[in-house]
Amino acid sequence: MIKVVLLRSGSRKGELPAIRRALVEKFVKEYGLSLAETARQLWFTTEVVSHMVRSVGDLLSLINYVP
Repeated sequence: MIKVVLLRSGSRKGELPAIRRALVEKFVKEYGLSLAETARQLWFTTEVVSHMVRSVGDLLSLINYVP
């Protein structure tokens, strides 16, 4: 269970950032959502989503991914 304090902390280490990154990757790669729509669904900025996608792998390969 994730505590509210952890959600509000903006932590960059630990379980929460890993979960956030996994959600971004899943939304973009598996569900085919745009970066902007992913950002809206997760209450992130598009810039944050773009950064996460780049850190996971090549941005273009994820955006052009065809399941």
